[in-house]
Amino acid sequence: MRCKLLILSLLTAILAVVPAEARRFSFGVEGSSSYNFASYNNTAYRTDVGYRVYDKAVHREIHPIGEILAMATANINPSFRVSLLSGYSGLEPGLRMVPIEARAMYVFSRMTPSGGGIFLQAGAGAAIPLEKPFRAGALVRGGFGYSFTVTPTMHINLGFTYRLVYYKPNIYDPDTDEIIPINNVMRANRFVSAFCFSLAIEI
Repeated sequence: MRCKLLILSLLTAILAVVPAEARRFSFGVEGSSSYNFASYNNTAYRTDVGYRVYDKAVHREIHPIGEILAMATANINPSFRVSLLSGYSGLEPGLRMVPIEARAMYVFSRMTPSGGGIFLQAGAGAAIPLEKPFRAGALVRGGFGYSFTVTPTMHINLGFTYRLVYYKPNIYDPDTDEIIPINNVMRANRFVSAFCFSLAIEI
């Protein structure tokens, strides 16, 4: 434990003294509060007696969820950054996932003398389930925000993004509440839309 703390302290000290313009990599953490506002189901399955059941429906309900991600960023130049993020995220009430996301960010840094400015970002990746009710899916994200330069080696990003997650849910029999066997499932698609408000700190 002491060895890990020593390594972390040395890394933090190195990042603090190396000039920002000379650094190619930075590390940070991002937390966000997200609000699911719409979901879309498109499922089809066969019952045990041979009937086919089709379900297409759009649901509009507001559900607050949270997300905490660690990030490693390659600073291509003062304006363009590419990050790899992963951590812990809510998906829907009772469902959680581990997102693995590659994200690109372009900062209009020349707008301010400090190097901060408005940014655009977009990302895509995988959604790994933490519960059995769904199988692995995919996510895409896009939005904008503002990057504040706190010190030459530290900045804070405030972001607003739209996130869309696709996954294949398990389907439950409405009469028995039991999961429909995979062999009886012809189609199982679900899309979940959310708006995300994020705060990220990078050093």
